Amino acid sequence: MSQTAWSRRHWLLLDALLQQRRRAPFAPPPPRRTADAYLGKTVRSRGEAMRLERWHLDCVDAFRARVGGWDEGVLAKRLFALIVGEDRRRRGVEDRPPSTAMFH
Repeated sequence: MSQTAWSRRHWLLLDALLQQRRRAPFAPPPPRRTADAYLGKTVRSRGEAMRLERWHLDCVDAFRARVGGWDEGVLAKRLFALIVGEDRRRRGVEDRPPSTAMFH
C-alpha cells in the first residue's frame, strides 16, 4: 500500500483494525507506540468531537506498523472520521460536505 496516496484500501485496512480492536486488544500490542503525543487530545469536525483514548491510538500504531509512512495525526483524524461516520449512519444523520478535522 502507498505511504503517500490514500486509497480505498487504506480505509478498509483502518476500518478492519478498528473493528478488530473493538473486539479485543491487539495481541501482541503494536510494536512501537508512536502516537502517544495525541493521547487525551480532542479531534473536532462538523460539530462532532472525540477524545483520543489509548485504544484509538493502538489502531493508529497498528496501521503505521503495517503500512508505514503516514503521520499519526493524519491517521487519528481518519480514524475519527470512520468512527463518526459509523455513528452518524447508525443515527440516520445525513452526511455534510467534508471539512477539516482539528485537534484541540
